[in-house]
Amino acid sequence: MPLDALSSTLYNKVNSRLCGIKPSDPTITVGIRYAMWEHAVMRQFNREVTAEFAPGPFPQPRCATPQCRPSRTLTLRMFALAMPVFVSLVLCSSSLSAGEDPCERTLGEVCLRPGAADLLKDVEGLYGKPVKMAETTRAAVGDSGVYSDGTPYIELNPVIYGRSDARREAVIVHELFHLKMKASGYPIVKFQREAVSPDDFQFLLETVRLVFDPIEHHLFASKIREMGLDPDAEVEDHFRAIEPRPEAVGFTNYYQRAMTVMRVLLECSAPTALRIQRCYQSNGWSSALDAGKQMAALATSREEYSPDDEVVIYMKCLRRLLENQADIRLVAWEDERHGQAVYRVAVLRVTHRA
Repeated sequence: MPLDALSSTLYNKVNSRLCGIKPSDPTITVGIRYAMWEHAVMRQFNREVTAEFAPGPFPQPRCATPQCRPSRTLTLRMFALAMPVFVSLVLCSSSLSAGEDPCERTLGEVCLRPGAADLLKDVEGLYGKPVKMAETTRAAVGDSGVYSDGTPYIELNPVIYGRSDARREAVIVHELFHLKMKASGYPIVKFQREAVSPDDFQFLLETVRLVFDPIEHHLFASKIREMGLDPDAEVEDHFRAIEPRPEAVGFTNYYQRAMTVMRVLLECSAPTALRIQRCYQSNGWSSALDAGKQMAALATSREEYSPDDEVVIYMKCLRRLLENQADIRLVAWEDERHGQAVYRVAVLRVTHRA
């Protein structure tokens, strides 16, 4: 085959093959594409050029004499003819790299990758209405819920706008999972108010945020990672910069310290968790550290569990936190309608032991 025709054929084959790779395939990197191109081109060139200069059926060294070896001019010509393939490869790779996670849908001003867009579609199907975006300063990062007309919403603290695109998307995905789980039968927790004092009631509500929610976070954290997002970035940032001291928020008493270390163990990296534990040890907070470790162990006792199991594990964590000084009982299951979605409500009664 003439060299010009060979180069043209290779150019068309390799270019069409590489540029035909689907952008959704995240494993195809520029380096891999270059290796594929180099291997394909050099193998084909070797095969075709060898056949041109040393025809014959015998498996012996070809081009044994100087007269049949490619000249320097021919080598340069081969290189020049191959360059368009490389240029096309680079352009193709750039476009694919930029489109590996195409913006299939936006929520507010945040671009959602395919997995997140599918999750949003699931949530809107469960509630029968589009998810609304709003701003809040009540939550450190974000929150979610349902308006009185049954519209699901996600609220973001404006501080999140200074984060990277992936960090903002991870916060939205986090809240979408909360909405999905509640509409799919995973319960919310309420307490019989008349059974406890006002101060105790506020404390129990705090355990929902610091104990029950991290248990639920454990259930969907791996699914967020599968989307290529970090589910723990916000919590990690918070605790990486914190120094546990008796006067610091979240560390003023035994209960707060136990709940905080449980959250750290569930949602922070190993180095951060180790640093916090060492601070507890140096501060003499061994009882709170032990309680937090045991609650985290209860939460991670299995990777998946049923909606009813979520409440059971939360009650076990409460008993450990309160050091068996209170009776905790599930007294009723109730339904709470939010538009099209129906939430299951676990009603708990907590009473002090005599």
